[in-house]
Amino acid sequence: MSIILTNLKDDLSKAMNTSTSLTFDRTTDSLEAIRDEIGSSVGASISADIAAVKTVVDAIGNTVSDVSTTTTGVIVEDGATGTPNVVTVVSSADAHTFGPWAQIDASVSANSQINSVIVHITGAQSESMCIEIGTGANSSEATKIRFSVTTVNAAQHIYVFPVTIPIKVASGTRVAARLSTTNGASRTANVSVQYYQSLE
Repeated sequence: MSIILTNLKDDLSKAMNTSTSLTFDRTTDSLEAIRDEIGSSVGASISADIAAVKTVVDAIGNTVSDVSTTTTGVIVEDGATGTPNVVTVVSSADAHTFGPWAQIDASVSANSQINSVIVHITGAQSESMCIEIGTGANSSEATKIRFSVTTVNAAQHIYVFPVTIPIKVASGTRVAARLSTTNGASRTANVSVQYYQSLE
């Protein structure tokens, strides 16, 4: 796309600097149609019309350049650098019942998207668990992500869940997690969230 824009800009520059007389019919000329489409006012001459279109093309080219060369963000855990941001969630002692929400982030530091959720389950049990990630004030959390895992009789289970559909989280938003299980026993899991920051 940037090559096309560069060629168009070069052609417009040549047209503005040409010494050859040009015939311009405002009722049929494609330049007029372009100018009208972008909302530029009618110029006093063909050079003025070309200048109006060129200004818009330059702006588009600058935007494309910004997108292609600017760093758009980093994938991080929110919080202090070097401090693991992991929360322990506890299920209810009743089967298929969520335990309380546990806060992961009190206030996300930048406009972000949730990139992935990491879950670490300890203990030797074979059962299924449901984990939710939610946003909102304490006692007013709204579920944004829900997924289930099945554990096998082993001491450690670690799961990484990519979030393929972007879940936007605005700066200042509180993020929390909660857990339920299929067994009528209280279980625990460690949960962390990664964000792709600096997105609008």
